Amino acid sequence: MKKRVINLTLFIATVLTNRKASVTEDFYNISSQDTAVVLKLASSCMDALQEGRTEAALEMMYVTRNDTLMPISNEQKVNMARRFKLFPVLDYTLESFGFSQYTGNEVKFRVKFAEEDAADNKPAAYTSLRFCPVKYNADWYLTIESE
Repeated sequence: MKKRVINLTLFIATVLTNRKASVTEDFYNISSQDTAVVLKLASSCMDALQEGRTEAALEMMYVTRNDTLMPISNEQKVNMARRFKLFPVLDYTLESFGFSQYTGNEVKFRVKFAEEDAADNKPAAYTSLRFCPVKYNADWYLTIESE
């Protein structure tokens, strides 16, 4: 009888452990659909910046503090709006991206903020913008590094 109880306990523990592992794996796996969603979200944000819809772009940006996802603060919005006024997004290209889990991801854009000026012999000027997308409650969010 004792042997049956132990075997039954081990069986239940194994089933629960395997069940938990599969839920965890499903939660952490990044699919090609996730990649497409994130790249579309990031491109939508960059399009808004390029079109001069800075406020709409800023509404798409979040930060994480102590593992809590939150929209960027009003102070950050003002600072970011100032940045995009000084360095407007005239054009952009996707420079790189990498996904591994629901956090620790990166989407990086090369941003042209000044056109080439042949008369003054000045080349076009570029900077970069990096998002760190996170998945929270099955949805993706574009986070930026907090200041």
